[in-house]
This record gives sequence, C-alpha cells and structure tokens, in this order.
Amino acid sequence: MNITEKGIIIILFSFVFNLSANWITFQYDNNHSGFNPQANIKLPLILKYTLNLESESINYSSAIICDKVIYIGLSNGKLKALDLDTGLLKWEFITKGEIYVSSSIKNNTIYFGSTDGNLYALNKDGNLKWKYYTGNNINSSPIVENENIYLGCNNGNIYALNTNGNLLWKKEIGNYIWTSPALFKEKLVIGTINGIIYCLNSTNGNILWSYNLVI
Repeated sequence: MNITEKGIIIILFSFVFNLSANWITFQYDNNHSGFNPQANIKLPLILKYTLNLESESINYSSAIICDKVIYIGLSNGKLKALDLDTGLLKWEFITKGEIYVSSSIKNNTIYFGSTDGNLYALNKDGNLKWKYYTGNNINSSPIVENENIYLGCNNGNIYALNTNGNLLWKKEIGNYIWTSPALFKEKLVIGTINGIIYCLNSTNGNILWSYNLVI
C-alpha cells in the first residue's frame, strides 16, 4: 500500500499479503519489525484500484489491515474503515481533533489517538467502547500487548492502560512524544522530540535507562 504525501489517494497493489494476512499495528508488530512472514509479494506489481479522498488528507497515519478491512486516520479527525477488496467505505468515526497516528487492533477492538487528547477504543463496527483523556495531543501510535495499551503524549507522559480504559501507570519524561513505543520482553522503548531514547519497565513504568542521541 502506498499513500501519497498529500494523503488524497490510496493505492492498493496485488501483493497485499495475499489478502488473507493482517497488519494490525504500526510497522506490523510491537517490535516494529516491519515484516509480515505471511506476505506473498510477486513481481511485477499490478495496480488494483485507486481511491480519491478528495479534500480529506492523510498526513502521518499509516494504514492497518485486519480481516480484509483497512483502517486509516485523516487530518480532519475521521477514522475510516474501508473494504480491502473494493475500497468502499464501511464506516467512519469522527473525533474532535486530527489523527496523525496509526491504529492498533486487538481482540476486535480498535485503539487510536487524536489531537483532541483522547485515546479511543472502538468496536469493529465503529461504535465507541470508551475513551481516555490525556489532556494533550496524541501523536504517538499505541501498541497493545496482552491486555495492556502503551502510548506517548505531547504532555511528556507515557501511559499504560488496560483494555477497559483504566490507567495502570503513567511516567513523565518531560518532552513531546511523537514516536510509537516498541516493546520487547517487558522493556518499553520510546523516543522524545529532543532526541532522548528511554527504556522503561512495562510493568510499572520505571526508567531502566536513557540515551541522548544529540550528544
């Protein structure tokens, strides 16, 4: 899938995972490996269809795919669900901000954030299950591991919630967070806009180490 910089056209090619595998979070998995072992890419690539979203733009939100449905956020605050085979709209959910993040899906629930400060949890039919207000823009794509959700926020906090929307812990690291966290064996890694990478214990939010890329 290739999305233009202006975000007005989605182009689907015939190699998309043989149309049976899923891509349920940013960069495929919580390690952000960017690799789907079920993908079956064959050359040459063949254009399947284009979808013109007209005035609706996609700025930073990478699409995810689950059960032949595309989920993608738009800068006008809409999360759209599109049929993978046809590109037809199944439903859309409107937030009060802009969506610059990718969604994550776990157990038929879609999780994503908006610049209105809310982390949203939707059923796969587009109905709201719950939302959690962080108090500032969310530009960090969430990840879901077991029954826990992790994300960063522009208020400088990293949040861990359970899948019922209850806060487990939050850790202030003091700068804008525009990156998605990555998780490996209870170690949560995330970066801030000032060039510092943090590694936290995913169970309690304690900082294990940090590294300044600017120095």
